[in-house]
Amino acid sequence: MTSSKIISMALAAFSSLALEFQAVAASAQSAIWHPDQSLYPGFALRSGNWHTLLLQFDGNLVLYNPSGVAIWSTQTAGWGTPRVALMAGTVIKIFYTNDSIYTSQGLPNCVATCPAYLAVQDDGNLVMYAPGGVPAWSSGTWGQ
Repeated sequence: MTSSKIISMALAAFSSLALEFQAVAASAQSAIWHPDQSLYPGFALRSGNWHTLLLQFDGNLVLYNPSGVAIWSTQTAGWGTPRVALMAGTVIKIFYTNDSIYTSQGLPNCVATCPAYLAVQDDGNLVMYAPGGVPAWSSGTWGQ
């Protein structure tokens, strides 16, 4: 196999990953992160008006407003180089190349298999929804 063929195959695989998480929801007014989806360093989840949840290369998961101002984060910059972030039930886990793991606080009274999801909303809020679409946690960044 030629090196150009390998490169084009790698780019195709990378493009499919980008498409998996390029969730620009113009009509839904929010972008949804489901438990079966992964977020890779440099990838973002973006609402219809460009509120953006980004897994940065410094290890921090950050919510930016449309002006590019950070309005919420996991405060994990410096933990190491992230490999992947994922939803595991009702918690966010960030796995780092140095084998450390950040785990957010989960929803109370909910087991790891709860079908919760995280929404980046146009109003600037990052919201974890419990089963039935009930808001269970928010970043408190509404209106920012």
